[in-house]
Amino acid sequence: GDDGDGGGGGDDKSAPGDGTLVAPAVVGFMLRLTFQAVGQPYRVDDLPLAQRAIAEDLAHLGLLYLFAGPGKEGYYVPTQLTAGLAGGGSENDPEDDAGDSPRKAKDVSDGDASLGGDAGGHIIAETNFRVYAYTFSDVECEILRLFTRPDYRLPNLYVGMLTREAVHEALDTGVAAEQIIKYIKSHAHPNAKKTTNGSGIPPNVADQIMLWATERRRVRSADCVLYCDFPTGTDEYAAAVKAASDAGVLLWEDREQMKLAVAKSGHERMKEVFKAMRMQGGSGMQGGGAAAGGGLTVAMRRK
Repeated sequence: GDDGDGGGGGDDKSAPGDGTLVAPAVVGFMLRLTFQAVGQPYRVDDLPLAQRAIAEDLAHLGLLYLFAGPGKEGYYVPTQLTAGLAGGGSENDPEDDAGDSPRKAKDVSDGDASLGGDAGGHIIAETNFRVYAYTFSDVECEILRLFTRPDYRLPNLYVGMLTREAVHEALDTGVAAEQIIKYIKSHAHPNAKKTTNGSGIPPNVADQIMLWATERRRVRSADCVLYCDFPTGTDEYAAAVKAASDAGVLLWEDREQMKLAVAKSGHERMKEVFKAMRMQGGSGMQGGGAAAGGGLTVAMRRK
């Protein structure tokens, strides 16, 4: 017992430093679980590294069941406790627990706007990116804080703003843009669905979330070979571009400067193309460039 207490004290001392790293992972895992089926196994290796580290802790809480599958791969199964984890719920009032108010129970099940019942939805996303959530749930508010900037918190209302920075922070924790959009849609307030033709989220808001996500993927690097110094007054450059395009290895071209870049895997193919040009009487490329096998390998960027 003493050893356990000593270990607990050590954890408390390190908690403030670790909280900034663990909290987003926990909330991100909670958000992930709201989209996963109860009783369905999922691979632990598919989780971001930070979430893998807390899977065992969530299993101790009864939210997950961990087991080893074929090949000793780790799997987790969401339990019934995750079913209503992020719902709006109702205020934790002892009088409500007595079950002597059928009217209150009906309001919650019908999704009454004042309580933000989960059956009827409780999140309103506006075209100005403001997000309102009628909820008493601390878990729900923490999930919303994951991808929104918190502005106000009342006993039954959370007000936040969808911002580029907040969405990028959510993406850093392993939450996908599609998950954010799906979460808002699945918990949308009935009034929000009326004004969005049943979608639950304004089209401009959904599109902007996707655009913020694509900002992180707009630059791609690839090993390639750069060809330049083509002779002027010939069709060699156009023929090389066509050959690279037909082979599916063309990555970039600049017709004005007469330069092109092909995937590194296509370099041997292009050498054969230039060899065929020379055999047909072409002068080849000047400067002993890529046609002779001395192409320049660079990391090209595409935006």
